[in-house]
Amino acid sequence: MDSDAPSVFNCVDHMVPILHKSMTLRGRFTPACRAMCVGFLTLALSGCIGTDMDMALGVDHTVTGSINRPAGPIPGSDDAALIAAVADIDLARTPDGPFAWANPSTGTTGVIGYVAEEQREDATCRRFSTTRRDVFGRRQFQGLGCSNDGERWQIINLSPGT
Repeated sequence: MDSDAPSVFNCVDHMVPILHKSMTLRGRFTPACRAMCVGFLTLALSGCIGTDMDMALGVDHTVTGSINRPAGPIPGSDDAALIAAVADIDLARTPDGPFAWANPSTGTTGVIGYVAEEQREDATCRRFSTTRRDVFGRRQFQGLGCSNDGERWQIINLSPGT
């Protein structure tokens, strides 16, 4: 703060005697005077609690984008159980569904009704339809799961559908 800048407290010190003389009734401040003083002090001191408070506390608001999304489904999640079930289907032996899947850690269950394999650039992908029965009820989904190496599968798209 500049030493030459007027201080709020100096201003208040000079205003109080003036306010006291002109806004008192028998030596007491009137309610209107009290309200004006509270309002003035609130406005005067509100500048002290601005955005510089973050700097005073050392808050860094720099956006870095350094947190990446996981490469695959979170282990133990319903998506991980679903894509594992889709990947485990041996389409050469049993090309037609239905195929049941479950996630014992969450209690979610479902039935994969349709699976079709396709090649995309350097990946093997499987389109599928499934139901999911969980705490939210029974819902139908259409999905696409892909694997670049034939071992690690991930869900590329999973959307509500029939």
